[in-house]
Amino acid sequence: MDYIVSGHGGRWSAPEDRVIVPAGFTVKLYVRDGEILQNTSAWPIYNHLLAGDTTRYAAVHTVFEGGSLYNYSCWNYPELGYNSCVVNVGAISPRNPIINLAAYPGSAPLSLKTMFTMLSPGCIHWVACRSVD
Repeated sequence: MDYIVSGHGGRWSAPEDRVIVPAGFTVKLYVRDGEILQNTSAWPIYNHLLAGDTTRYAAVHTVFEGGSLYNYSCWNYPELGYNSCVVNVGAISPRNPIINLAAYPGSAPLSLKTMFTMLSPGCIHWVACRSVD
C-alpha cells in the first residue's frame, strides 16, 4: 500500500523527537526539513499521486525502513476540505480517506509515529510542510 499525507505538517524544535521507520515502510518527503510546501507545488504532486503516478515528482528526501527521521505531525488544513487526509495512492478521489485529518486539529495533530501504527506497511508520501515551530 502506498499513501498520501495531505494537510498541514511540521515538527517542534523542542523536545527533539525522532522515530525509526518500521519494517516494510518508506517515507518520501517533498520539501526539505524546516520548509513550507507551497500549494502551487503541492497540488501537482498530490494530483499525480492520487491518479497513481509515483514517478512524475521526485522526493527531496527518502527514508527507508530502519532509518531515522523527525517525528513529523500532520493536522487538518480546513481550506483543503476533504483533501486534508491520508488516502491511498491511486485512489482517484479522496472522498473515502483512510484517515480524515478533520479529526486532528492543530491542537491535537497526528504524529508519524502514530500513523505507522494505523497503516499497513507501504510508502508514505508526505505531501505536506516540514515546518519547525
